[in-house]
Amino acid sequence: MRRNRDDGGGMATASFRVHDRACSRMMAGEDAPNRDMLDQPPAHAPALPAGHAIPGQPMAWGGREGRLFGIFFGNLLLGVLTLGIYRFWGIVRIRRYVWTHLAVLGDRLEYAGTGGELFRGFLIVLLLLVPLWLLGIAGEFLRVLHPWLAVAVPVTQFAILLFLLAAGRHAARRYLASRTIWRGIRLVVTGSPWRCARVQFLWFLATLLTLGIARPWGLAAEARWSLGRLNLGTQPFIFTGRARQILRPFLASYILALLSVGAAGVAVAVLWQSDAFDTLRQMGGTPAPAPEQVAIAVGKLAIASLGLLALVSPLLMLAWFSFAAAAMRWRWQNLAFGGARLALSDVTGWSVARLQLGNLFLMWISLGLLYPVVVRRRVEFLTRRLWAERYPDVSPARQAVLGQLNAEGLANILDAGGAGIGL
Repeated sequence: MRRNRDDGGGMATASFRVHDRACSRMMAGEDAPNRDMLDQPPAHAPALPAGHAIPGQPMAWGGREGRLFGIFFGNLLLGVLTLGIYRFWGIVRIRRYVWTHLAVLGDRLEYAGTGGELFRGFLIVLLLLVPLWLLGIAGEFLRVLHPWLAVAVPVTQFAILLFLLAAGRHAARRYLASRTIWRGIRLVVTGSPWRCARVQFLWFLATLLTLGIARPWGLAAEARWSLGRLNLGTQPFIFTGRARQILRPFLASYILALLSVGAAGVAVAVLWQSDAFDTLRQMGGTPAPAPEQVAIAVGKLAIASLGLLALVSPLLMLAWFSFAAAAMRWRWQNLAFGGARLALSDVTGWSVARLQLGNLFLMWISLGLLYPVVVRRRVEFLTRRLWAERYPDVSPARQAVLGQLNAEGLANILDAGGAGIGL
């Protein structure tokens, strides 16, 4: 990325060199004698002229995986001793460590949330879920009188749960933003969670009715609610993304997925007409096939099924992760703040697959004990790939007046968290 030398002069050159050295020291762990920095205010870098080109990534991660393991196992022990209640305070400890070791343009973030807020949000959501539970109990009795209720009640429960989840995710974004501080100013996400849930639920129905074709428009609507309503205090982020910008990669992934499912359907139809299936269909007849024939038929079908799975699964994953990478790039490339546009570099379907499948594998083989490694991988994935074309002008930002916000609640229960890095 070329440096803008048209204005700022020697002072600007010296300033971004100071910023570079500060980020380098932070990445190397040489930021302060106390490496935890949990109770320290963020260290401010020298003011930089607005519009000056950035010689590198705007974010730097200076945390240590070993320290994350210490916090994680401490949380695990206290969670066992308190029968899981300490989990909410443990989430805060992890977030506070991650936030205070993330530097944006040389200034570290702060996290101001508390475990008590998360716990109260959890209790509020439990009260909201009680009517769903009662509806399920009532459905068990009512379906005796009206058999169609055996289908209507679970569908209604699922629809209400989806609506509450959409509202909970936006409420989680609002809460998480309000507890994130940069240069003494809180982030703000505006908009009613219930209106957001209505919009997202309608787009979910549209996506369902169109067999997935409406997904780009639903994704654009969701991004307008999450990114288009984000502010640093009183200064807004600008999101300009449109559905048509991701329509081409979506259609490519959609067609690939259709071809994969179609090939799987043809293969199943061929297997249905095979001798192996004929043998299994004769098991209830007279004369019944010999046990050896049944075993051979089952073996053939098992091998054929594994081969079909090995063929179709990579194609479906290719379609999924390719579009996920395109959507990720689209979100960041259409986000601007203070006159500076952001972008993600080197984000491909393969890199997203390595991140997500790798994290799932680590959590699976360790039964969740490698969670600190997953956190570090998520944070580094973002900080190493995020770019901004120039330093943003943050001079208009002022502290916003916040109303009372509930904590994550439902999003936390269903593990839908509001943080972009999955915390």
